[in-house]
Amino acid sequence: MRKRMTLIAGFLCPDGFVITADTEVTLGDLRIQESKLIDSPGNMRAYRLVIGGAGDATYVDEAMQEIRDSVAAMRRPLIASVDKIIRKAIGRIHAENIFKYWEPGDDQRPRVYLILGLRDVSGKRCLWRTEDQTVAKVSASVYVGSGTLIASHIGEKLFRYGLPTAAVHHIATHILREAKAKGASVGGNTDTWSIQTQGAQPFFDIDDKDKRFLWGIEDALLSATRCALTRTDQVSMNARLEFIRQRLTEVHRQARTPLPTSDSEWHTSEILRTDLHPFSDL
Repeated sequence: MRKRMTLIAGFLCPDGFVITADTEVTLGDLRIQESKLIDSPGNMRAYRLVIGGAGDATYVDEAMQEIRDSVAAMRRPLIASVDKIIRKAIGRIHAENIFKYWEPGDDQRPRVYLILGLRDVSGKRCLWRTEDQTVAKVSASVYVGSGTLIASHIGEKLFRYGLPTAAVHHIATHILREAKAKGASVGGNTDTWSIQTQGAQPFFDIDDKDKRFLWGIEDALLSATRCALTRTDQVSMNARLEFIRQRLTEVHRQARTPLPTSDSEWHTSEILRTDLHPFSDL
C-alpha cells in the first residue's frame, strides 16, 4: 500500500495562510518522491484552495480530488459552504470506502489526514484539519503526519499568530527543513504554498545558499553560548556574534525587498537533493 508517511503543516495568518509538505512517499521498503499538495484549478482565481494530505495515498487522493472538484463546481465558494463540502466528502469516504471494510479500531485500516486552506470569493481565509471523520477549523497552526512531534516543538518556538503570510512562508519552510533532518519518515524536497488576502505584506525572497536550519543562526548562537561558558578569551564568542549580526542584517534587508511580481500567492519548492527533483536533467 502506498503510504504518505509524511509531514504537512498549516499556518493561519491575519493576511492569508501557508501550507507546506515534504515529498516523501513510502512503498513498503522503498521511498519515492511526489507532491502532496494540490490547489484549485488554474482558472479559479476568484478563490484559492490548497489541500495537503497524509495517510494511505489512494484514499487521500480521492478525498482531496473530491473536495477540490466539488468546490470548483460551486458558483460562489464561501467558507460556510466549503465547510459543508469538506465534511460531506470526509464522511462519505469513511462510510463507503473505509468503515465498510475495516473496523474503526483496526490498526491496519486506511487513514486519511488533510489540511485545507481557503481564500473564498469574499476575500476571507480559513484553515481546516481532518482526522478520520472529524473536521475542525484551525485557529493558528496545525501539523499532521509522522513528523508531527518534532515540527510542533520547533513551530512553538518559531511561529506566532499575527506574523504576515510573507514571513510565515519562510518560517514554514524552515520548520520542514529541521523536521526532515531530525524526524523519522520525513524527507525529500519541500513544497510550500502561501495564499494572501488583500493588502498583505508583499512576498520576498531570501538568498538561501546556506541550507542549514535558520541559515545557521541557531548553530552559531549555541556555539557562542558554549564559548561564553568555557573560554577565557572572547575572540571565538565575538566571531560567532558577528556572524549572527551579519546574517540577521542581511535577512532584514531582503525582507524589505519585495518580489518583482505583486501576485497574492507564492508556491516554492526547496530542492535539497537534485537527484530527487523531477527536472534534474534540465
